[in-house]
Amino acid sequence: LQQKTEIIGAGRTDSGVHARQIFAHFDAEAELDEAFIFRMNSLLPKDISAKGLYKVTPEAHARFDAISRSYEYHIVTRKDVFSVDTAYHIHNELDLEKMKKAAEVLFGYTNFKCFSRSRTDVFTYNCTIKRAEWEQQKD
Repeated sequence: LQQKTEIIGAGRTDSGVHARQIFAHFDAEAELDEAFIFRMNSLLPKDISAKGLYKVTPEAHARFDAISRSYEYHIVTRKDVFSVDTAYHIHNELDLEKMKKAAEVLFGYTNFKCFSRSRTDVFTYNCTIKRAEWEQQKD
């Protein structure tokens, strides 16, 4: 954009966590097109890429206007060199039925302050859990 531009991301990831998709917003006077995405991707590090560009209202906020978020946690039961950074390797046998039952406990809660940083700018710690499940796919 040839000027200093503040970018606001929709969230953050903890150390060792990888985002598959994240939204961000910024203000720009110029009309932007697909060529802008190509140019931006040429400047971004190899592990970050822009996929799309959407015009929104000036009041829109990538973080506070999100209507939902999803999280996936991956466990592997055999050594897998391709998932070293994206999955937790466990050596013991898993009891999928007990894991599913434990996930159901989350539906009894709405306040998740205990998972938030102490000094934060969030408006509420309330969340509605819509789905919590375990699914086995191969190892």
